[in-house]
Amino acid sequence: MAVVSASGIYKYFSGESLLVDCDFTINENDKVGLIGKNGAGKSTLINMILGKEDFDANIDNNKIGSLVLDKKLSVALLSQHHDLNGENNVIEEILSCFGLDFAFKKMQEAEITLDYGEEFLEAVSLFQEKDGYKIESDIKKILNGINLEEKVWLNKISTLSGGQKSRVMLAKILVMEPDFLILDEPTNHLDLNGILWLENFLKNYKKTFLLISHDIYFLDSVVNRVVEIEAKKIKSYKGNYTEYKAQKELNFLSDVRSFEKEQDRIKKLEEFVLKYKAGQKSRQAMGRQKQLNNIERQESPYITKKNANLEFKVEYPSYNEVMNFVGLGKDFFGEVLFKNLNLKVLRGNRIGILGKNGVGKSTILKMICGKISVEMGEILLGEKIKIGYFSQDLSDLNLDNSIMDEILLNFKINEFEVRDICGAMLFSGDDVFKKIKFLSGGERARVAFIKLCLQKPNVLILDEPTNHLDIETREILIQALENYNGTILVVSHDRYFLDFIVTKLLVVKREKSLLLDGNYSENKEQVILELSKREEEIKIDKNQVDMSKLKNIEKEKIRDQNKEQNKEKRAIKKELDKLLEKEKNLRVLYDAALESNNIELIIKYENEILAVEKKFFDLSEKEG
Repeated sequence: MAVVSASGIYKYFSGESLLVDCDFTINENDKVGLIGKNGAGKSTLINMILGKEDFDANIDNNKIGSLVLDKKLSVALLSQHHDLNGENNVIEEILSCFGLDFAFKKMQEAEITLDYGEEFLEAVSLFQEKDGYKIESDIKKILNGINLEEKVWLNKISTLSGGQKSRVMLAKILVMEPDFLILDEPTNHLDLNGILWLENFLKNYKKTFLLISHDIYFLDSVVNRVVEIEAKKIKSYKGNYTEYKAQKELNFLSDVRSFEKEQDRIKKLEEFVLKYKAGQKSRQAMGRQKQLNNIERQESPYITKKNANLEFKVEYPSYNEVMNFVGLGKDFFGEVLFKNLNLKVLRGNRIGILGKNGVGKSTILKMICGKISVEMGEILLGEKIKIGYFSQDLSDLNLDNSIMDEILLNFKINEFEVRDICGAMLFSGDDVFKKIKFLSGGERARVAFIKLCLQKPNVLILDEPTNHLDIETREILIQALENYNGTILVVSHDRYFLDFIVTKLLVVKREKSLLLDGNYSENKEQVILELSKREEEIKIDKNQVDMSKLKNIEKEKIRDQNKEQNKEKRAIKKELDKLLEKEKNLRVLYDAALESNNIELIIKYENEILAVEKKFFDLSEKEG
């Protein structure tokens, strides 16, 4: 059964065609990877499938195609934009998919106020009726799987980071288990553990999904079909990404043979016509000309693609010892991210840094670059070090600058040179005057890479450099880094990227980090084992930080404990007053029932009074 079927689809923007005469089908239980260059129309296609955007008629003949989504199916979309209620906590927000957020809120409030009245009982009843306890359990399994820390589950959405909100959105979509699941770059903001968990989840997903991803290993693991948007057309391939690449290469070779055979035939016909059109064989020549006129000429399979040209040069080499971490650590308000990290980095080393979210991987890079101070241990930099830093949030770009200004204000080059290097990175003509705030994530990343190239650093510090890039641009970055002669330290969860670029892996852990020789695939089992180990929360080492800071932390803990105790006492006192008032009202009703000799009401109110008295006694004991 078809979940989505489309034929003759066209899409235009400002008179330019984006999609031309496209046909495709997504069947029940298909696991589809949707790929294509940034700007090829992937998000547009999804919006058209969901009815959020219209497709167009053929501009030449005004014929309109068809695009049908099975209306009987439940559909859920994970997009790059958060659609969350900032006032809900994490659990409430996910429960809102099932209409259980209000009931959960009431149950939480009752735990705090100890008011187990009618509202509480109604909330519990609704929660049980809609299988809320199982759903809550499923939510917690998913949150653990994608490594959203338990300590933030009851925090308001408005207090979470962008990455945490993305994981809440992902959990919200997954727990619904829709018939048709649409995921747009779901591995963004996940650490390696989360990516592996999501891989396993999707491999076992019994329904249909459509996945936009530029993570080659992820695609290889979870999809059984690849749909590619290329040159304004949509083509479908059976199998995962590796199988798609093999099929595409075979198709290309077949197209080349067919095209070259046709070109050879055309050439021979043209030569015959030219040679004999005025001679004795003119009649045959006319016949050959008719054949030429009737040939439906194939398009050349040699599509001329303009790719970015990226090259990282080294202005001068560093000394052999590039940097040395000695007892390096980091804590935030008494919670240690990592400690006792010792690492010697030599010229030419290519080190990939892995670890769970929140362990401090990006922090290490920022400390190297001097953006965060070193308070525990030290980082010793070698001689003649020139660092180039790529931040995952691209925060080193001034959003109010144009591309031209961003480069001219940071480097001593002229406008002609700027245009040349921007052209090499696919910014042509007036593109250079676009403000950075109006660029896509991939375009901003290309601007950041231009700046890195112009710096000519001998040490590249890269924080998730492939996050905003399509597959082709990732391949270009990989090739540029393979040809780079300097030293590389890179935080990345892109396993394909790590396999090509790094020769060592640093697995950052709270207690004891681990350095491994080789790339990801060579250390896969060890890396997964290390990252799956649960570490106890490490208390701050009193010998490594300021004692006054520790005293303040202890004072804050005691103050918080007292505050909680006082809050609990006030809540109990409030509840006792409510119970006294409730007993008073019940006794009035009880007396009225006695006067009317209503046996049923007498028993009812008598039982309720006894229950209130028991609750009052229990709470009084707790208060004492």
